[in-house]
Amino acid sequence: MDTLTWTSGVGPVQPNFSPRNIADLEQEIGRRLPSAFKALLPDADGGRPSRNVLHLMSGDGQKARLWISTFLLTAPIPDSGELAPLRMDSIRYARDLIEDEHPACVPFARDPSDSYFAFDYSKGDKDNPAIVFLDSENSYELVELTDTFEEFLDYLESDEP
Repeated sequence: MDTLTWTSGVGPVQPNFSPRNIADLEQEIGRRLPSAFKALLPDADGGRPSRNVLHLMSGDGQKARLWISTFLLTAPIPDSGELAPLRMDSIRYARDLIEDEHPACVPFARDPSDSYFAFDYSKGDKDNPAIVFLDSENSYELVELTDTFEEFLDYLESDEP
């Protein structure tokens, strides 16, 4: 498997990654983010992974492909100013959208149709939650993907031939 590398996913202007952003976010959501996820953040925060496709087999035997367009930003994004256009690419914004329906989920990445990949703290343990997909085209219906973040990364493939 090729090495996971990152390109800019959210555009030419983005906040700088800071470990303080992680501590603040964890305190705000009342959960610890998985250590494997935090280890990627200096490169991944707001970026797009080189392996960004996940192939699935649905219950009815249909193949599906999910794409990651960007990992969500951990920094708080203001409602106005230079960074405001990035607000939709932040974990806080995504969490606000899905929190009522899925309170145990914390989004960490999105696809091109604004669906989210999320940690599901109702499954797995508190330090290593399961990974789910929240489908925006079906009222953020929850689709279980993998048992851990590490497993999720292992299943990612490149969309390049």
